[in-house]
Amino acid sequence: MSISNFFSGVSTYSIQILTWTSPIVAALLALTTIVFSQYNEKIIYHSKQLDKEIIAHFQSSTQSNNVVIQKVNEMIYGISGTKIYKSNLMFFSIISWLSGIAWFIAGVGYWLNRENGKMKIGLADEISTFIALLVVILTFTILPFILIFFNKKPILKLDIQNRLHFKRFFQYLEGLPYNENNFIIDLIQPILEIKPRQQTELFIYFKQQIPITKVIFIYEFCGTDFEKVLIKIEKTNNENLERFSVNHHHTLSLMNYEGLVEKIKNSCTQNLFVYESSSCSHFGSYKCSFQNNDATIDLLSCSLKIQENFAQTPSDDIQDILKSNYDIVYKNSNSNTMTYHLNLLKK
Repeated sequence: MSISNFFSGVSTYSIQILTWTSPIVAALLALTTIVFSQYNEKIIYHSKQLDKEIIAHFQSSTQSNNVVIQKVNEMIYGISGTKIYKSNLMFFSIISWLSGIAWFIAGVGYWLNRENGKMKIGLADEISTFIALLVVILTFTILPFILIFFNKKPILKLDIQNRLHFKRFFQYLEGLPYNENNFIIDLIQPILEIKPRQQTELFIYFKQQIPITKVIFIYEFCGTDFEKVLIKIEKTNNENLERFSVNHHHTLSLMNYEGLVEKIKNSCTQNLFVYESSSCSHFGSYKCSFQNNDATIDLLSCSLKIQENFAQTPSDDIQDILKSNYDIVYKNSNSNTMTYHLNLLKK
């Protein structure tokens, strides 16, 4: 079928259908767009107010990290609601563009077949018809681009899954009166908890005060006689707290899970190395320490909290586990190793 035959098949029936349906579609699109635009405007306004409060707090003499953490999490929660507006904007754009295509096909066909009717069409009719069709087509086609252009962007950029990336949060902090190099200690405050259950099960809990993703945390536990345990946590979701189970790939002839926890608890030094996951670039090194456990809860469990920055280049063992598929590596004085995987448990 040629293009001319395709457009010659268009009758006034198509124009009538479009004139009936277009007002309804346009009215519904306008209504939903106004409602969700106002909703998005409130979210953006509230996030800007929180941003001003965070800046003012950083500039004050009574700075509290907990206040900043609360406001940033409130901002993340609010901005995650813009996903509804984005979905509505996408729906509006698709329907509008489809309507523009339908009017273009019907308009071209009607214009080419305008002399086939019984009524004589003059020059004024041709001009007015052409302008009317052009206005309708351009309205449906260009209006989505105008809405997208004037769509206000939130201060913190979340991805389509409402996740805050490490790099984007760092870039946000760069624009504030704050030393962004300290944000892992001050704002993220990662906590690692290790909880064995008898000799056959081991669970690891990882908590962040602000849930950032696209980041890798590698914990290093160094003991006597060059013994070492490495634990790698790669953040890929927007949860503050993650719970993992540990799976081993060897028979537990060297030690059971309780033995592994004892190696961690009896380590002489505890370090943390943070990497940006997309480029595997080293961001910072930190000293950690064990928190006091409540003996009435579990004598075998241990909890690790970050303490301070320190200048140390990651060792080859850190680089190896960073590039490997393993999440836990135990290495003894004879360089014998045991490897484990972490399985993320659903809530």
